[in-house]
Amino acid sequence: MVGVIVITHGDFGERLLNAAFGITGKQEQCWALSLLPGEGREHLREKIDTIIGQGGEFIILVDMFGGTPSNVCLPYLKKEKIEVVTGLNLPLLISVLNHRGNKPLADMGEEAARTAQESIMNLRKKFGGRL
Repeated sequence: MVGVIVITHGDFGERLLNAAFGITGKQEQCWALSLLPGEGREHLREKIDTIIGQGGEFIILVDMFGGTPSNVCLPYLKKEKIEVVTGLNLPLLISVLNHRGNKPLADMGEEAARTAQESIMNLRKKFGGRL
């Protein structure tokens, strides 16, 4: 099973993972890592290394492109068994949790990005005066 690592600024990832578990049920091989004020890149890198050092495949979901969590994850893309997807939201996370046992890792990354993009919409524009 593909491991899921959620990395965010503050405790957003932990809260999001708990919300997802409320929908999908508690799952194994899921970690929420928080970048807290005063913590640097090295501290975050050590946490990631500890998890991926267990072996296996991992999808890393980060809150935003260009932030410290995504920048720290860029070197991990050199490893074939790791995918990194930015723009973390609840639909993306649920999609990953639901598909990690039946899709190849690379497909999971694409599916996660597509799900995140499709879940973002302006409801006024979508429904207009039809309500």
